[in-house]
Amino acid sequence: MQLFHFGSKIMNILNNIQQQIKSKLSNWSGIEVYLILSTGRTGTEFFAHFFNDILNNAIALHEPNPDAFDLGVALKRNLVDDKKALNIFKSDRYSILQTLKKEKKNIYIESNNNLVLLIPILKKVFPNMKIIHIERKAEDYVRSAISKEHGFGYTFHGEKDPRARLTAKDFDKDPFNLKWDKFTQFEKVTWHWKKYNSLIENTNWDDSKYIKLSFEKIFFEEHQDLKRLFKFMNLPDNIFLESLNKLNNKKNHSSKYIINVASSWSNQDKINFETIINSKI
Repeated sequence: MQLFHFGSKIMNILNNIQQQIKSKLSNWSGIEVYLILSTGRTGTEFFAHFFNDILNNAIALHEPNPDAFDLGVALKRNLVDDKKALNIFKSDRYSILQTLKKEKKNIYIESNNNLVLLIPILKKVFPNMKIIHIERKAEDYVRSAISKEHGFGYTFHGEKDPRARLTAKDFDKDPFNLKWDKFTQFEKVTWHWKKYNSLIENTNWDDSKYIKLSFEKIFFEEHQDLKRLFKFMNLPDNIFLESLNKLNNKKNHSSKYIINVASSWSNQDKINFETIINSKI
């Protein structure tokens, strides 16, 4: 038993050394980085396929492994400090940086809602990053998030959800801190929409490196915000025209919803929804 603990201790030391080495070698200064942040259920998986199809000089990934969920939650819950989280995240993305250099590509796009929890350290990892914030109408997001069944048959913030999701209890000043344990899945998902969008919006971004887009105006409404996105990324008009056909085959959409449209919600659900959406959290 003592030998096992000794071996485990040695492995932890070696892993820490490896993380520190990769962190020091992780220099993204020559790479144009775009991070797509959202609540999830905003077409982020689609965008990874989309940009890989239309850009020859880019690598676009959706929630690359490790997906930063555990690290982000640990940072928010003060289980790791900024310095430790920075070293871990740099190490986790080191192999991607090496692939970019090996393939002589100069654009990296990561669509990953888990990065919202790492906002405090992102600028230190990607000095030239630009933020693409996609927001979906809250009513439609709630329907989509609850209806999407993940691996092992669980739904987001459902009873079988295996991930230690961020909650109102993680924030002392959150108005729903003491009410969380009595929240329904519907209320928890609504809170998630409000909290994640607030975390993104309340960050002091450089205006030239941040853009907020509407999910609806990207995929519908004459693709108004897709045009804005391409302008933000300095992509030529011919690529924009070429890309429109791909929007008709969006990945990872919920074809069946298990809750009705907002107009059909119960009065109590409507009240609960509006209370959370209009709160300051």
